[in-house]
Amino acid sequence: MRILLISSNLRSQFHAILSNGAVSLSAYLKRAGHQVRVCHIERKKDWDNLRSTLTEFKPQLTGISVTVTETPFTTEFAAMSKRSNPDAPILVGGIQATLDPEYFLGIPEVSGVCRGEGEIPLLQ
Repeated sequence: MRILLISSNLRSQFHAILSNGAVSLSAYLKRAGHQVRVCHIERKKDWDNLRSTLTEFKPQLTGISVTVTETPFTTEFAAMSKRSNPDAPILVGGIQATLDPEYFLGIPEVSGVCRGEGEIPLLQ
């Protein structure tokens, strides 16, 4: 399966900090035989990278890692993903999704929320 993992830190003062969660999930899923790409958004120009990755990679599943400061971007990431492939599920995980799953389930494009560690549930 082709899986795209999206992480961001657009609102952080510390750019180039890649999510440990996205990277560890990527390694875990690759070990299980999946094709995985991680798209990290830290500047507005990275939106173009996300668009091209969605178009070229054509993920069959998209996972979005969310922290409290990145919550506002989740809707945009999910909408872009859904426009790219309307049939691919979109899952949200990360600390903010664990703390407030109902918020993310209220986003129309989101198919599900992973609370806690995501390796086993995502593989299933």
